[in-house]
Amino acid sequence: MVKSIAHYVQRVPKRTVKSISARAPQQHVKSLSKLFRAWPKALWETAQKKLGKRITKTLLFRKHLQVGSSFSGLGTTTIGLRAVKAGAPPSLKDMIQFEDVSAYETAKAPRQLLVSSKKCQTPGGCVFGDICVHGGVSEKQFMRQGSLSAKMKKLAKAKRTRRSWCYTHNRYCKCKKANYEAGGSPCIAYSMIGKRQGINHPTLRCFLSWAKKIKKDKTEAAVHENVEGFPTSLMKKAFPKKSHRVSTIMTETKHVGFQKMARRRRKYHIIHNRKRTRRVADPKHLYRLITKKLEKITTKPGAFMVATKRNVRMEKNRLRKLRGPGKKFKTLLTSREKLSLKGYRAKWKARFCKDSRKDRGAYFHLGDNSLTRCVWSGADNGLPTMRKSMGIVWSDAEQRPVTGKEVLVSLGFPMTRRLQKAAGMRCNFPDSFLRNGPTLHNRLLHYIAAATSTKNIF
Repeated sequence: MVKSIAHYVQRVPKRTVKSISARAPQQHVKSLSKLFRAWPKALWETAQKKLGKRITKTLLFRKHLQVGSSFSGLGTTTIGLRAVKAGAPPSLKDMIQFEDVSAYETAKAPRQLLVSSKKCQTPGGCVFGDICVHGGVSEKQFMRQGSLSAKMKKLAKAKRTRRSWCYTHNRYCKCKKANYEAGGSPCIAYSMIGKRQGINHPTLRCFLSWAKKIKKDKTEAAVHENVEGFPTSLMKKAFPKKSHRVSTIMTETKHVGFQKMARRRRKYHIIHNRKRTRRVADPKHLYRLITKKLEKITTKPGAFMVATKRNVRMEKNRLRKLRGPGKKFKTLLTSREKLSLKGYRAKWKARFCKDSRKDRGAYFHLGDNSLTRCVWSGADNGLPTMRKSMGIVWSDAEQRPVTGKEVLVSLGFPMTRRLQKAAGMRCNFPDSFLRNGPTLHNRLLHYIAAATSTKNIF
């Protein structure tokens, strides 16, 4: 039976408590900067120790890498590769050369970012819309097929489109081939939040179209990211053993130093073309060696609270447009969110014997009912899991929502000058995009985890 809020509220003192500033403490910022400096170093040290002279030969052989990304989001693939290059030893840095050939993204805001933002990455090539054009089958025709084998046969027989509308050049462009492809197909069919329809969900067409493109183009290597529920058996059916080698890596944010800051467990599949590539090391073993060094560095939720006054003002204006006028953030909350916040505070006080407004580690997801389900940082002292249409994640110490800039920092993007200096690269997003940051969690890959997995391609 669900207990009423009164059951918890009676334990909370009636006196008002002034909120403290939740600005990231100096030691937290230092730990985050240390992490950004440490992971490229650990990555290259492990590669050199394990591969020795073979890594130099590999980089000399692959003089120019043509990169293609599908379901691109914010262009995490490009950012990851740039970070890998920035952290490389001086003797190897000049050997790493890559070019963005193409990107596929259906969401409007990330697609505009891929086209226009030159500070974050230089697309260089074309930015297309839906990758399903390579499948050559409409959604209705695809869903009419009953079994998985029937769907795969239908896609294999269909004619592939060679040209698609390019948002970079505003005309139809030829879809270029790439040496390396990366992407994360829609996860709603296998996510814990979704209905878990699996192969019966329409988004299966996206994944199979991506697989068809890789096989037809004879792409040398590819990386696929999805939730941990994505079946490896489906990947092996799409890429037969005779032609491709599939390796699976389970990643968590705690593996790359984000133990206490964000929770994001994902499955990466690394696919190699057997005829065009030769594997020189086991990706799982390399990943294990790299993460052993990164797990020693600890970060806390307060480390990502880096928003400036301007970012906070932008977030307030965004909420005002949606919900009407209001001076403070609390007045912009809906009645349901206010009730949820009240329940969270009462439960936090009852469980931890501490006022959440004085605790820098208190973060609440106001989109859920606090009486039936507590989605908060109290579970394991980490930021609540991010998802699409997630509503507001509330920092009770600062009395405001987590901004788009802070969400990106929690996912490993170096969004401040200090972090950019530590990472050896720039990663700036325009203000127009940061206003939409909280609504784009489903489009974000964890940048460091993606880059660490991408390193196996070299």
